[in-house]
Amino acid sequence: MADEKQQHFSGGPMAGELADRLRREILAKYQPGGQLPSEPALARKHKRSRVTVRKALAILDAQGLIIRKHGSGTYVSDRLPRATGTTGLFFYTNAEDLLGWSFVRNAYWGMLEGTVETKRHIHLLLGYQHNPSTLSRDVADRIDLNRIDSILCLELFTVDVLAALGRQIPTVVVDFACRHVNGVSSCALDHSRNVGMAIEHLWRLGHRRIGLVGDVESTRRDPAVAGRRGAFLAAMKTHRLTVIDDYITSVVDAAGAVRLMRQWRRASPADRPTAMLCLGTAWPIAQAAVADDIRVPGDLSLMSLDDPGPWLSALHLNRHGGVEEYDVELVRSGRPTDLLDQRFAPLRNMQFSSVVLPFRQMGRWAMEEVLRRVRGPLLAPRHELFVGSLTSGNTVAPPA
Repeated sequence: MADEKQQHFSGGPMAGELADRLRREILAKYQPGGQLPSEPALARKHKRSRVTVRKALAILDAQGLIIRKHGSGTYVSDRLPRATGTTGLFFYTNAEDLLGWSFVRNAYWGMLEGTVETKRHIHLLLGYQHNPSTLSRDVADRIDLNRIDSILCLELFTVDVLAALGRQIPTVVVDFACRHVNGVSSCALDHSRNVGMAIEHLWRLGHRRIGLVGDVESTRRDPAVAGRRGAFLAAMKTHRLTVIDDYITSVVDAAGAVRLMRQWRRASPADRPTAMLCLGTAWPIAQAAVADDIRVPGDLSLMSLDDPGPWLSALHLNRHGGVEEYDVELVRSGRPTDLLDQRFAPLRNMQFSSVVLPFRQMGRWAMEEVLRRVRGPLLAPRHELFVGSLTSGNTVAPPA
């Protein structure tokens, strides 16, 4: 009998599900005293019958979230629950990558600093799949919107998932590219200005043939890649520099870096770049160059987009005592890289020339943006653009 009463009170599973959806929408988008749409309008919007809508509203009325005034409409209660002060941080990969990737680690540290500044809390939510078909399900399974009042997304590229989150709860994305998604704010990097800064620096040093290496081909999957590649080509055109198609290429591991450096050595001086802008591949390129007796920067200048960090920090030992894949398979020697190999001594203390991107600042500002969205749910989404600072190290020199 108790179960029957509870079922009657809940209005059934469809009404209960709609009540939960409406509750999240009210907490995210409405101020106390605000008027909700009419029952017919809610039925059309959520594709439910008016009977289900009426039952869902009855649940919310019983919870004290809304007030139903006969002949006037439905209003949000003046006793609207206050924000919980908890932000869900959703990062769609494994826990090791959260602290292993420098840009993610710095953004995360910035968010933690932001929690102190804004007196908020972070509830960490990790996803473990990279299959877009499972992303929506994982979001639904992992994010309890009744326990948090806002959400930060790190590198969540699926726009329809972002749009769904933005309709239910204040959502901010920390990413490499702006997300023009309704209801979602984006703290992102301006690729045109960052890449342009690097190319202009190389141009002022006298370089006229510049390559672009890294993940530069998955432009459909990752809008950040498209932004970087487009900005590179635009900057090259602005300064009237020579584009060599063979050196706008994806290099994602050490074996690819070795192949590229061998190709560079075989080419005539007029058919190869004197400098290369590296997207996350600076150390493998530098290793492969030195292994093939190419002097850095004497023969080839390298510039990194984002600070690659100290030399030894890129040489991580794996469980088997060897070196991870992106640091091994230098096929010139046929053996994994020896950490004490004297050929690499010049690189160990090398300060890379790089465009250092302010991921830590992005993390802090993302927390501030979350607070603005929670305090003012009707605030229009904002898109922050940041420019990094240029660090001039000794991997860039005028052409030989």
